[in-house]
Amino acid sequence: MELIRSEWQAISNRIVSLGSTLDMWSRFQGPQANAAQSKAIWRAAVSLVKDLTQFTEEAGDKLPENARAALENQRLQSIVNSGTPSTPDMYAANICEVAVLLQMTKSEVDYYLQNTDFIIRKTFERALLQLQWSIATSQNVQEDWAHAFGKGETQCEALGAIHLLQHGIFAFKAHSQRARTDLIYGEQVKERDIEISDGLVLTEWKKVLSQDQVENFAETARNQAALYAGGVLQGIELHTIRYIVLVSEQQLDVPEDQPGDGFVYRHKNIAVQPDPPSKAATRLKGSQK
Repeated sequence: MELIRSEWQAISNRIVSLGSTLDMWSRFQGPQANAAQSKAIWRAAVSLVKDLTQFTEEAGDKLPENARAALENQRLQSIVNSGTPSTPDMYAANICEVAVLLQMTKSEVDYYLQNTDFIIRKTFERALLQLQWSIATSQNVQEDWAHAFGKGETQCEALGAIHLLQHGIFAFKAHSQRARTDLIYGEQVKERDIEISDGLVLTEWKKVLSQDQVENFAETARNQAALYAGGVLQGIELHTIRYIVLVSEQQLDVPEDQPGDGFVYRHKNIAVQPDPPSKAATRLKGSQK
C-alpha cells in the first residue's frame, strides 16, 4: 500500500502543477497568449490523464473501492478521447474542464488514501483499553470475562470480537494465506460483514495461566498469524500490525513488538481479574528478579 501511496503522490503533485500552470496561463489570455501555449498545456493534461488511467489499472483491487471509483472518471476519458480541440476556445474550455475534474479526483483519492492504518490501530487499541478498564470497574463485565476464561481460549476470543465490533473493528484470525475466519462461528468472513465494519484486524488470542508461559504462547500465536499473506481490501484492513492478545487472570509482562514481513506483531494483555496498576507493577517487578 505504501508503494501505491507513493505513486499516487507523484500524480497528485502533477495535478497541482497543472493547476498552477493553468492559473498563470489564464492571466495571459489575450495578446500575450498564443496557440503554442494552449497546445503544450493540452498535451500535458492528456498525458496526465493517461498516466492516471495506467495507475488505476495497475493498482487494481489494491485501491480502496471509493478511490478506484473516483479515478474511473468517464467524463475525463471522454474529453481526452474526443481528440485535439479545433479552435482556441475549445482548447481553453477542454483544458479548464480537465483541470477541474482532475482536482476533484485528487481531493477524493487523497481522502481515501489517507493513513487508514493509523486510524484503525488507534481505534483497536483504544477499544482494548476500554475493555480492560471495564473489567476493572464493572462486576458484570468482570464476571463475563472470568466465565469466558474458565471456558477457554475460544470463548475469550469470541467475547473480545463482540467488544471490538462495538467499536467498528472486525477482528479475525488466519485460516490460510488469504482466508479470514471470524471469531464467533469459526467460518470464513463474509463480504457483507466486512462492509459494515470500519476496519479489519488480524488477531490471535491465547489463554495464559502464568508469566512463565508468555513467551511460548506468544510465539505460537505469531506462527499462526504468519499463515496469513494479506487480503485485497486494502482500504479497511490493518496491514502494518498483527495483534497477539494474551488473556490472563492477572496482568502480565508481554513481549515487545516483533518484526514480521512488512508488519509487526504487537502483544496486548487482557487480565480478567486485574490488580490495581500500582500493585500489578510491584508484583511484576518482583517476578523479574
